[in-house]
Amino acid sequence: MALLIVGLTCILSLFILWPFDKKSSLKKQIQAMDQKTALESHHGSQEVNSILVKLMRLGHYVVNGLGLQPTLGWTKKTTTLIQQAGMKKVVDERDVWALKLGLASGLLVYVSILSLSLSGLAVWASWAMVPLGFFWPQMWLKEKAAKREAEIRKEMPYVLNSIAIMTDAGLDLFQAIGETAGSKTGALTDEFTLTLSEIQAGFSRGEALIRMADRANVTELTLFLSSLTQSLEKGSEGISALLKKQADELWRSRKNKAKELAEKASMKLFMPMLLLVMPALLIFLLTPAGFVLVEFIM
Repeated sequence: MALLIVGLTCILSLFILWPFDKKSSLKKQIQAMDQKTALESHHGSQEVNSILVKLMRLGHYVVNGLGLQPTLGWTKKTTTLIQQAGMKKVVDERDVWALKLGLASGLLVYVSILSLSLSGLAVWASWAMVPLGFFWPQMWLKEKAAKREAEIRKEMPYVLNSIAIMTDAGLDLFQAIGETAGSKTGALTDEFTLTLSEIQAGFSRGEALIRMADRANVTELTLFLSSLTQSLEKGSEGISALLKKQADELWRSRKNKAKELAEKASMKLFMPMLLLVMPALLIFLLTPAGFVLVEFIM
């Protein structure tokens, strides 16, 4: 009975914490946080009333009370993940570290209370939830970054085509980028909007594009922005042709990837179809032969 309770508790914890899909209640609260860019838990601004903020606050208490600070390597890696996930305005590396400790501490208290009524193997099985709480924020950030990277790749051909059309119509490159970013929504247009804001804040055009490439960390976008920076250094001529060329290459890449996925899908379907068709085919072919053999024997 005790093992059953622990097993059900572990399954429930996995369902709540693991980023399976949008049905997870905890994940819904995180997605709500994505829309509330005013959340800066240690900058004294407005906070979101959710279980995540409470756990994050608990984690900050643990960090301040015990002096548990992350390593420099972990901090740099997490900062990069936050940028790639597009959540720099929502949380920073200190919040992620506090959330890790808050989740681990909360599960530690819960498991400690639960273990009072358990014994033997059930106690050890229940403690497996504590490391899950500690590593979950990092796993969620990686999943968020991967989804945003795929979203940027998907948007690139459309956005580059729009910018190319506007530059052909006579607009300056960055005016065309501003018009496109204002008329479309998505991860890539958000990055372009931020880049335009940095240019207005005093960054040079080339530096702002390089910073955008570093934030997104998408190979195709990095190559495009590198080519665009070189073209800007030589002059504004040929930028429209460059945009069209890059858009065409991205379209061809998407088509080739679609063909590759279709080929893989056909190979994956081959074995199930074989297993379904072969029994019927054998029955169809061997049944008459079986009847003939039976008549011959009789």
